[in-house]
Amino acid sequence: MVIQVALYVFWLLMTLLAISRLSFFRHTGIPLPHRILLFMLKVTAGIVLTLTYTYYYTDASKSDIWRYYTDSVIISRLFFSHPDVWIRVITGWNMQEPEVFRHILDTQNFCHPEGDIFTNNAFIIRLISLFNILTAENIYANTLLFSFIGYTGLTALYRVLWKGVGELPAILRYTPFFLAPGVVFWSAGLLKDAPVLAGMGLFLYCYTHKEAPWYIVVLGMLVAAWVICRNKLHILLTILPVLPIIAQGQWQIPRKYLYVWLGACILLAVILFRPIGDLLHARRLEFLQLANTERAGSLYSTAVYSPSAYPMMFILGFVNGFMQPTPWQAASVLQKLYGYSHFITMFFVICLCIRYAHFRKLQNGNVLFCFIFSVLHITIIGVVVPVSGALVHYRSFFMPFLLTGIIHILNLENIIYDTTLLRNRFVLNK
Repeated sequence: MVIQVALYVFWLLMTLLAISRLSFFRHTGIPLPHRILLFMLKVTAGIVLTLTYTYYYTDASKSDIWRYYTDSVIISRLFFSHPDVWIRVITGWNMQEPEVFRHILDTQNFCHPEGDIFTNNAFIIRLISLFNILTAENIYANTLLFSFIGYTGLTALYRVLWKGVGELPAILRYTPFFLAPGVVFWSAGLLKDAPVLAGMGLFLYCYTHKEAPWYIVVLGMLVAAWVICRNKLHILLTILPVLPIIAQGQWQIPRKYLYVWLGACILLAVILFRPIGDLLHARRLEFLQLANTERAGSLYSTAVYSPSAYPMMFILGFVNGFMQPTPWQAASVLQKLYGYSHFITMFFVICLCIRYAHFRKLQNGNVLFCFIFSVLHITIIGVVVPVSGALVHYRSFFMPFLLTGIIHILNLENIIYDTTLLRNRFVLNK
């Protein structure tokens, strides 16, 4: 216990030192006190998330955090008892040999098919097992390291998406990446959100970083793509078609070539509409089967679609991905609270866009990329995932992009003018 506490303090100091000293964090333009406070907010969110999965959702067999952690402990202990087996399990080399396979028979989730592009668990369990060696199997120290990974990925996204879009108040710049509740909460625990966001941030940061040598850029993108593919392959598949858009402002690509690329992507999507629909519908059926097996309380749809109904499937997928969980369908108190807060937030955002949106700002490559990627990802998860609890997790992957795009198309001068006008009227009436 003493060793675990000492290691937690040690890794907390190391992460704070990295955030304070490394140029990657210093060159964000965020003052040091703000960087420390934003990171400590994420650390606190990670503790709260772990406590919630421990004392509120008490069935560890249905808790992702504890399912990953329990399997990781089994694997990390092989490091001391059977180091040769541990190396094979970590690397995935010759794992089917009887001597190796018998040591992982007790794991419940590690042996999930690694070809599953939505629910593969092997990567994150391996990562936690590595951290177990550094933290003496302290789940809260592991959570701290995951919080740092998530914070680093979001910092990379902040540097990429904020480039070339002008100045805004700090609170607006921080919100999509460091203050949005869903993003802060889900990317702070032992879940896939943190490594996936880190992979997304590294991928886009390397892609738009013109100053770095080409071989560093290529290596960084390959590592990031590998991390994303090992956890959420569909995210990489939604980034690649719109990747030239975010580079338009960085590399001065002629706009006509960008239009040709978008037109080719749209034409390819139309041609492959049926195969894409079949693939996503097959994954939906897998999720439905899994939800029925585990008796998921947040299952909100059991619809099965025929190929002729695929257009409606995608429309409903976008709506569900954007709005679920609705408070009137929530099965628990936490889901109701989240449903009401999300519903009110989205209603408020839609009203702001109707009144203050300045759509000419969509010409900015970063802003356009944010919206197109968000729409694609919203639609995919809305189609595939019929469980609102899982949707909440997946929403953290696109929410920084969606909020960034929304903030940048708002006409802040009109908002300030209307706010000042209302305040003056209130004072006069009073």
